Amino acid sequence: MIAAADAGEPPAPTAVDTSLSAPEYAELVATATDGAALLVIHGWRALTPAEVARFNPSATTPRGALSDADAAALAEAQAFGMMSMERGSTTYLAVLDARHACIEETLSFDVLDAASATGTVAEALAALNVPAVDNEIHHAYTLARRFGLLDLGTVAFGPDEGFVVVEANNQLYVRSGGSGAHFAHHPIGTSTRLAASPDGTQIAFANCGSPCGGSYAPAILDTKTKQVRRFPVGNAHAFYWLKDSASLLFSYDDQQPGQHESSKVCVGRVAGASKRATTVRCLASSVMSEDISAASPSATFIGLQLESRSSPIRVDARGKVLGAPPSIGPSPAFVILEMPSGTESYRVAASPILPSMDDRGRVAWDDNLLPQFHMRVRVASRGAPEAVLPNARSVGFFPDGSLLVMPFEQPSQNPQNEPLHTLAEKRCGLFSVWNARGSLEQNDFHD
Repeated sequence: MIAAADAGEPPAPTAVDTSLSAPEYAELVATATDGAALLVIHGWRALTPAEVARFNPSATTPRGALSDADAAALAEAQAFGMMSMERGSTTYLAVLDARHACIEETLSFDVLDAASATGTVAEALAALNVPAVDNEIHHAYTLARRFGLLDLGTVAFGPDEGFVVVEANNQLYVRSGGSGAHFAHHPIGTSTRLAASPDGTQIAFANCGSPCGGSYAPAILDTKTKQVRRFPVGNAHAFYWLKDSASLLFSYDDQQPGQHESSKVCVGRVAGASKRATTVRCLASSVMSEDISAASPSATFIGLQLESRSSPIRVDARGKVLGAPPSIGPSPAFVILEMPSGTESYRVAASPILPSMDDRGRVAWDDNLLPQFHMRVRVASRGAPEAVLPNARSVGFFPDGSLLVMPFEQPSQNPQNEPLHTLAEKRCGLFSVWNARGSLEQNDFHD
């Protein structure tokens, strides 16, 4: 049952889809000059009956009502004793107002989402080359420019709205000429993670080629010539442009196709029109997730995640372990490097998930290493004691050094058991601001 909206809240604007999930956690993408914040919100959605049947071993849906694929998935789930599931995750973009009090807009891009869900180039082109795409492209561009960006998820722009690159089904589709022009498939092959330079002259991305062998090299598309420079230095993760657009920094590892554990994670650099990338710094580490780095807004600091490495386990035909027990490497750490030198500023003994950084070199992240898995925010900086904010989740730093957080009092051990909440119940008072002086300010949404 969905509760009624908070009686003290102002009516939701038409730009807010109140059926969307309230945030489980959120990430601050950028801040507008008026103080509004662009957020990526992560929440929950109820599974459809077919999805429930597919993922629940205890589902009562008759197998005859399911497709062959869903019936097979249900049988596999039952065989492996999978836990019951009634919800899945969802992600969407939202705008938090300048007072950081209420969500004033949620974003949906139906045409672009439909293209992303296609399986072939022909299907993606058919989905993209429709009249409705013009409005979505214009909306995405207007929103991106409001927040000082030229990319927004799977869409990236050149110097203006006339040049657009869309990632759909891990392929790139390019449109030049503005509204009404058609998208064309770029033959560079499997690609992802678009990052436009501040001046729009270049778009960085991770490229696996065609056929894709599993390792994604850093690549840069020239938005004027449509030519691509590719730098086969390793498996690319994230891209960070300097403000003058003259240099690109990126994180990568040395994992090769089919190899499950890397030996190092690195920061690389491409300067100007160079056809070669240089290594700024490498540190020994395996890779435990797609996200191995974070950067401050101007890329003056980059944090690299170091994970423990273990030697491989060798067993004989009977399953007996051969040789010495596996060795465990150094404890996990998040290392903050000064750019462009790569000098280590400091490190924290943690494996932060979705860390955020500011241009002072501070890093904020969540952990739930408390009794009953209660959340807390930790904030570290060079030469200063760590600050801890209990019962909260980190969202990201504002330019003035304050930190947007989300109060979060319930344990995070098993969120599947929590009721589903939507923006119809509450879209205001979801966030608070922790200032540089160390005080927490609850935002007031009343006039």
